[in-house]
Amino acid sequence: MKLNERELPIAQDALEHYINYMSEILRNDNLSKGHHQTLEFQQFNVQYLLSKIQAYNECFEHQGIPKGINLQLSLKEKWFKLTESGVKTEDYRDINDYWFTKLVFECKEVFKYTSGHDWDSLDKESLNAYLLNIAYDDFTRRMIAFKPFITNTITLSYPKSADTERILKFEHKSIEIGWGKPDLGGDPNKLYFIIKHGRPLS
Repeated sequence: MKLNERELPIAQDALEHYINYMSEILRNDNLSKGHHQTLEFQQFNVQYLLSKIQAYNECFEHQGIPKGINLQLSLKEKWFKLTESGVKTEDYRDINDYWFTKLVFECKEVFKYTSGHDWDSLDKESLNAYLLNIAYDDFTRRMIAFKPFITNTITLSYPKSADTERILKFEHKSIEIGWGKPDLGGDPNKLYFIIKHGRPLS
């Protein structure tokens, strides 16, 4: 598989995440059936991720960057200006069905393995309650892998494409689940999807 310089860090991060995770599970002498299913799923997810990267690589070579690898986030003026100045290097999004679907790799499969329920069988309230349980549990939280975004596009509200002063572009650095920082717009007592920005793109 051929990886270019933008894709290689994604593959490395994903593999390191899963290798560390599976090593931790294997150190546990009491491997239950559920843990075996977890390992099987993790191995599947690595293979799936790499297949997607391969598909992206073909797009880079033949068609340019595919639209699906850009993550767009709208901000209010205060947070947009702090992002523009370089002070704010991460954004927070609630752990709910909308953002889980948007950010999480194979989201419905992850949900089924971690909650024991089918995504489409639950109402919105129940679904979001299970998602929070998954996020707050250290074991199930580590089963979550994120989509391999390449760029983060930050906008001041919802500008037209020609309004470039209200649009910022960054390399996509990573996504993780963690606690908010008040000076960056988060609640320190709340878990979020934390979307981290890399270097600015012209």
